[in-house]
Amino acid sequence: MEAKAIAKYVRMSPIKLKPVADLVRGKDLNEALNILKFTPGKGAEIIEKVVSSAAANADVKEMNTDVHSQEQGVKTTDEKKEALRILKEAIEQKIKDMELAESESRKEEKAPHTYVFFVFFL
Repeated sequence: MEAKAIAKYVRMSPIKLKPVADLVRGKDLNEALNILKFTPGKGAEIIEKVVSSAAANADVKEMNTDVHSQEQGVKTTDEKKEALRILKEAIEQKIKDMELAESESRKEEKAPHTYVFFVFFL
């Protein structure tokens, strides 16, 4: 599984970090961490922190994928778009019904009513 980690605002030049990154590029996780553990210098500490973070991100990503696929089934982008479209149509229909009911009540009462709708999409 692929994972990503980015170190921002590192107070070291890329020229000093690149040789350390080249040492571990393409290696498996345990081998890379062992190499970084015994490599002297601050650059090795920074790269080790990023590699550890990427490994943790991979674990969380794998765990989330397992949980979602077991509980809800894997949803594709098309299915999500379809569900949002149906929800949007239902909301629009509800608004039309309420506006129709409001216009009928205005004819009877001649009193203004205001409706406020809040729709949150997660």
